[in-house]
Amino acid sequence: MFLVKFLGVYLIFHGHKHMDETLKQLRSLLAPFGQTHLLEFWDRLTPQQRHGLGAEIRAIDFGQLARLFARRGGDDDLHEMIRGAGPPAALRLDGEGNRFSTAQAQARGREAMAAVGVVLVAGGQGTRLGFPHPKGMFPMGPVSGNSLFQIHIEKILADSRRFGVEIPLYLMTSPATHDETVEFLGRNGRFGLAEEQLTIFSQGTMPAVDDRDGKVLLASESHLALSPDGHGGMLAALAKSRAMDDARRRGIRHLFYFQVDNPLVDICGLDFLGYHLLSGSEFSSQVIAKRDPLARVGNI
Repeated sequence: MFLVKFLGVYLIFHGHKHMDETLKQLRSLLAPFGQTHLLEFWDRLTPQQRHGLGAEIRAIDFGQLARLFARRGGDDDLHEMIRGAGPPAALRLDGEGNRFSTAQAQARGREAMAAVGVVLVAGGQGTRLGFPHPKGMFPMGPVSGNSLFQIHIEKILADSRRFGVEIPLYLMTSPATHDETVEFLGRNGRFGLAEEQLTIFSQGTMPAVDDRDGKVLLASESHLALSPDGHGGMLAALAKSRAMDDARRRGIRHLFYFQVDNPLVDICGLDFLGYHLLSGSEFSSQVIAKRDPLARVGNI
């Protein structure tokens, strides 16, 4: 309880009672999952620190976390899965052996351009590049010195002009890169992209857990050990940020997804989009074929 004088009248606030109620609520949230250790240092924290820790705890789906931990390692027979796998349905962008011609694919892709949006995931730092900033800010242009963000955005602008449509960009950051990305793009006028064309949203986070018992780890007395939830969290982040609602409002039916560290990506390539639609695919991925088994190219 504490007193505050306001207009000559002393008002009584029951601050401790409020904090006790908050602690009680958090304990009831954590107890069913054996995670009450997260409140071990509660009595040492300032009101502001308690508020922050409480918000971090409430943001976690502890039921989901428990299910994921229970399934760790999995019981799938990987060798059996591999034996049962078949080659993915594939089309070649050079048109060889395809049941649709390149001209047909380009025509179908051009028809769909008004309903295409772009999703760019850019939550990583440029640490491996020796660059202590969001990777998208890295000056990649060998002559121009243009950043990855500028290279990608200018491709989107070029396609918008070429096809006479306004292609929206949904840019996913992470808690570590969000503020600096927003500031960088704002300072550079979004490299010509209209304000209403750009939606920036942050991916979610997942807590680090002890691999022996699934208990969530603390980074400090007042903060959980959290990490971005990876590209797999993109769809949830799109929905939570209302970016998906924005896409529906615009009549967007197709999303072209790519990662920030690929400066050569053919954004919204007509061939790729056309083959995707003509084949009736729900999801298509563009890859480079392996030339031999040891080629350092990923497998589908």
